[in-house]
Amino acid sequence: MKFGKILVTGLLTAALLVPTAGAARSHSHGPETPPTFEASAWAQPELQKAHSLGLLWDGLAENYRDRITRADFCRMMLNYLAIQLNTDPDDLVAMANLYLKKTDEAMFSDCADPNVADRVTAAYRLGLVQGKAPGIFDPNGPLTREEAAVMLTRAQEILGCDLPEAAAPDYADSQYIARWAADSVAILADWDVMHGMAYGRFNPRNDLTVQECAAVCLRLHQKAPVGVEKGNVTPCFTYDQAMDFLRRMEDQAHACGTGFFQTLEVTGSEATMVRMDWAGSMHGASRLYFACRDGGLATFEIGLCLRFNALTPDLPLENPRFSEDGKTFLCEVRLTEDSRDGFANVTTHQKGLYHVTVDVATCQVTLDREDLPA
Repeated sequence: MKFGKILVTGLLTAALLVPTAGAARSHSHGPETPPTFEASAWAQPELQKAHSLGLLWDGLAENYRDRITRADFCRMMLNYLAIQLNTDPDDLVAMANLYLKKTDEAMFSDCADPNVADRVTAAYRLGLVQGKAPGIFDPNGPLTREEAAVMLTRAQEILGCDLPEAAAPDYADSQYIARWAADSVAILADWDVMHGMAYGRFNPRNDLTVQECAAVCLRLHQKAPVGVEKGNVTPCFTYDQAMDFLRRMEDQAHACGTGFFQTLEVTGSEATMVRMDWAGSMHGASRLYFACRDGGLATFEIGLCLRFNALTPDLPLENPRFSEDGKTFLCEVRLTEDSRDGFANVTTHQKGLYHVTVDVATCQVTLDREDLPA
């Protein structure tokens, strides 16, 4: 038998076009042309990394040198949180709005777009934003550097970070940094995430551009003390809430006659793996979840498909199971033909029997391939 090993990341970012609370993450195969950003030369490498990580999205900006809106930075920060929680951004929004309601909640009346309203409300319930005034978020308004600094440190608090004390940087305009932002500005400088600008100034009330926001979010992912790659994130939701959310998704699908239906559930000591399938008008889609015992709902993608660049209902997971210690999920997937990238028209995986291993904590996937019996 011939064997080959492939590693697939659990943080894959292209979305399937499916009418659900969350957009399934697809995977990328073969040569891919990196996106070209209309941006400053210094920002290009960081924008490429931020895009591949999942911080950015199609339609964010035509020119990344333009100032960012408060609504777009809110969405970028929700993407950041979703990455650290190993979950889908739309699922994060839906779960926050379902399980984190506050009795003294201030609803924002100036978010006319329902999608913007959902994201801003979720960010408020998570503790990421507070608004400009009671009932006012100003979604299309600019974002200042000191406002961004506060949101960045709040994101770390949401993930379980105890914010440290940090000495205030000696900026030439330190006296103009608002008292409510001073600690955040000092912490981000200490973490090497957000620094001053020309002439030793921080410019706290300057508007931030899209490229600047992408850069600081990327640095927060890379350098902050709490994060998915460090394995020390505190989940935002319990195991029971994660399972309830999946049940609700299926109930909603039954009620409207379309959407994701649960087709597989495997329970282990560390997590429950749930597969949800959706039969679309053009082609089906499948999503794979871990509802983790210590809290949290993680999405993962095994990286195998027959076509359309994502797992679909016609591709079963054979012999699904957890390892004895529950830390690893295993199954087999049988490709009876080469899989094809429907867009690039290239072979993505050779036919064969694939042994799939998924680390529950990180969602990292390992594929071991062997030839099919003659």
